[in-house]
Amino acid sequence: MIATHLPAGKVYSRVPPVISEPLTAAGFTGRNGVTIIELMFVILILSILLSGVYRVFFQGQRQALEIMDSHVVNDDVQRLVDRLTDDIREANYVDDNVPPVVAMGAESSLKSDDANNWLFFTKLQFDFTKDPNLPNQKIYTQQKVVYYLEGPKNVRGKDGPPWALIREMTPWDDHGVVQTTKKEKVTIMEDIDELIFYRLNNPASSVDSPGTNNVFIRIVMKRLDPKIPDSHKYRSEIVTSIRLRGSDLEGEVKAP
Repeated sequence: MIATHLPAGKVYSRVPPVISEPLTAAGFTGRNGVTIIELMFVILILSILLSGVYRVFFQGQRQALEIMDSHVVNDDVQRLVDRLTDDIREANYVDDNVPPVVAMGAESSLKSDDANNWLFFTKLQFDFTKDPNLPNQKIYTQQKVVYYLEGPKNVRGKDGPPWALIREMTPWDDHGVVQTTKKEKVTIMEDIDELIFYRLNNPASSVDSPGTNNVFIRIVMKRLDPKIPDSHKYRSEIVTSIRLRGSDLEGEVKAP
């Protein structure tokens, strides 16, 4: 308390004002820093913004991975079809019994694990320098090619999906003798869900319509979504027809 003496012998007292905030250099009151409430509010806004950015980025990344997985399945199927097409078109004839010949519309009942679901054809390589008048001499060699499916055993003791497509090739020399030591067995592709070989019994078959000279192939490949084990998110199915370019020779060519 400050005592101030004024005339008339009276004493007056004056209480200095209370300054709640410090004076700045300019003579005004001010403060430094932020309050906890303001800091929490800023953190909340930043969290909302970052969450939105993360969701957009994660969704775009997931869509890109889905597109890539779908392309991988489609590429696998197309690659398999291209290889089978090139191989079958080089054949001179297909076996009379396999793949099965079915009526049009009955192909939907065929299954991958059918006993006669395989493909057997023969390629001929001609050598006209050979003299066919010599004993047992032929002017060609043969490659007998078989495609079939192998898979893990199921509860019934039969093979089941996922299938592996196997190609076996057995060469025959120009004397009609099998060369067993040169036999080849190759796994063409694995993880096949469905693959069916068949031919159609079309009485109206001509050059422009499919018939027994065409080999039909139905292929289904799937990929599971790791996050949804029971789904088949990535699925590719194709049915193609391959016409033989070769032609039959004399009946003896078909004999083993």
